[in-house]
Amino acid sequence: MKLIERYIAEVGRHLPQKSREDIQNEIRSTIEDMLDDRFGEGSRNDEQITEMLEELGPPKKVAASYQPEKYLIGPKNYGAFIQILRIVLIAVTGAYLLGMSVSFWFSDTEQAFTESLMNLVNSLPGLFSGLVTSFGILVLVFAIIERTRTSFESEEEEWHPDQLPSLEEPEPFSSTSQYWEIGFTVAALILLNLYPQWAGIFSFEGDNWTFIPLLAPSFALLLPLLNLRWALGIGLNSLVLQRREWTTSLRWAKILLVPFDLYILYSIVFRTPILGLNPEYLAFHGLTNTDVGIYEQLLPLITNALNLGLMVAFIVVLVTTIIEAYKLARPNQTLPQVIV
Repeated sequence: MKLIERYIAEVGRHLPQKSREDIQNEIRSTIEDMLDDRFGEGSRNDEQITEMLEELGPPKKVAASYQPEKYLIGPKNYGAFIQILRIVLIAVTGAYLLGMSVSFWFSDTEQAFTESLMNLVNSLPGLFSGLVTSFGILVLVFAIIERTRTSFESEEEEWHPDQLPSLEEPEPFSSTSQYWEIGFTVAALILLNLYPQWAGIFSFEGDNWTFIPLLAPSFALLLPLLNLRWALGIGLNSLVLQRREWTTSLRWAKILLVPFDLYILYSIVFRTPILGLNPEYLAFHGLTNTDVGIYEQLLPLITNALNLGLMVAFIVVLVTTIIEAYKLARPNQTLPQVIV
């Protein structure tokens, strides 16, 4: 009977949490009734159970039969959509509240405080617009994934009960990192494409906090490449979520994206510096000449720290990619040990 429980457990992995237990109990009862009708009451052997499970079909197909067929975002992707949506909405709202906090810190007088409060109220439509935009982008991305799923999933897949994972085995795939990576990538796309003036750092001078926008006008030259890389990353992570594993082809696809990363890192350090004075952003935040002076003093330090970090990242990404490619190309070989 353990084979039946393994089958039911695998069906449950493809069902929503809310209705999973009820559907699993129904399937268990259905299997037992089918066995009684086919082989009579009594003990069951593995051959009889295997024959019945083969007749029922793959667990994923059985789970799908308990779900409505037409969705903008189907049950398979809905959980991922909700988790990523939460991350994105929290990130957008957090950035908004952070920016508003700076305005209150600037409020040295009661009149200035009142003006800041009015700005907070007046900017609420902008927050609502940003949240709606974030929601719309995610819906579009997941709707595309839902409609193109059949292009990389086999419609008729050969299946046998022996392929069921053991009940004692831990879940072989964790999707947490994919959810968070997609969520933060979408948040970055929204922030840097729609609200780049809010990308910066805080500085404390005297009794006041100051927000310093960091992106230079030249950043716009690099943004299309960043958008393309992030879009490809979202697509790759979406495929991983649908396959629920890092297949060899997906690992190679991840490696093929590394040249994008290396080129972007190289461009930021040597060709297209993204940090610098941006008069438009400085005016947007109402920075005074004193604030700009502080910005000019901090900018070289920030730039040097960023470049150093990016050069270290360049080396780490290059080395780890070479190692990963070697393992994929020669899976039965071990890397030679280097004695230092």
